[in-house]
Amino acid sequence: MIVFKDVVKSYNGVIAVDKLNLTIEQGELCILLGLSGCGKSTSLNMVNKLIEADSGSIYINGKNINEFKDEDLRRNIGYAVQSTALFPHMTVSQNISIVPKLLKWKKEKIQSRVEELLELVGLDVKSYMGKYPNQLSGGEAQRVGVARALAADPEILLMDEPFGALDPINRANIQNEFLRLQEKLHKTIIFVTHDMGEAMKMGDKIALMGKGKLLSYGTPKQLLMEDVNSFVKDFMGADSYINMLERYLVKEYVLPDNSNKVLPTISEKSSLKEGFSTMINHSVDKLQVVDQSGKVLGVLRVDAILNILNEEYVRNEKIS
Repeated sequence: MIVFKDVVKSYNGVIAVDKLNLTIEQGELCILLGLSGCGKSTSLNMVNKLIEADSGSIYINGKNINEFKDEDLRRNIGYAVQSTALFPHMTVSQNISIVPKLLKWKKEKIQSRVEELLELVGLDVKSYMGKYPNQLSGGEAQRVGVARALAADPEILLMDEPFGALDPINRANIQNEFLRLQEKLHKTIIFVTHDMGEAMKMGDKIALMGKGKLLSYGTPKQLLMEDVNSFVKDFMGADSYINMLERYLVKEYVLPDNSNKVLPTISEKSSLKEGFSTMINHSVDKLQVVDQSGKVLGVLRVDAILNILNEEYVRNEKIS
């Protein structure tokens, strides 16, 4: 559990974080969302003391972070950023090994951990261990960055716009991969983004910040459907209820289909938002749903999506 209590940070008299009070439960993925300069990255970096708070307290599992030695605190918190920050002169294996080596793990244990993590993030062990960062694509580098953040099996991960530099396809793929990992690992995660769609897709909770203040905090549905703060509504946008489709998976809406019509396909693990976009792009009203092996499971019909959109729209209008 991570707790911010009346945390304040200012730069040259300008308040960046203004009496932040926030509780992130163990195993929860919390999104810090907001416009540039709202204080979200500053808040994240105060957790591992890369930035020192002016006042207030931050607790990890009930212990004030000031009671930890800085190096001990940081070695036990994974950290991933948009640039990946991989060391160019080190191989993938060496990059992932940095923190375990600092913790004086045995060589065999480090080797085993590197192999395990490469498999976890979907990279072939033999192909990637000896590669250097300049030999990786953007998506591959981000996967290595995530693996490095997980190397010492930290309880907490801090992620500052980690997928922001990727193209839309690679970004969606690594988001899906990371959610799969989180479902397995149950880390406590603070994830900074300014992207509403990413926040809706990734977050268990969303903390919306503005001008250093916490404006709203809750599940994605709570923020979209229940909050009456005008800034929140403006930030979400008039059509923001469509982002709710990120929260629904295709596999939950598969129907049988006996026709032999050739249709565009979509993975059962995709979101309904992806399904809706695919239908629009191909001018069709249904898609063929397949599993990871390519086996056809049935179809996704546009009616299912439109019913959900209608429900979300009605709820959205009630608070407009």
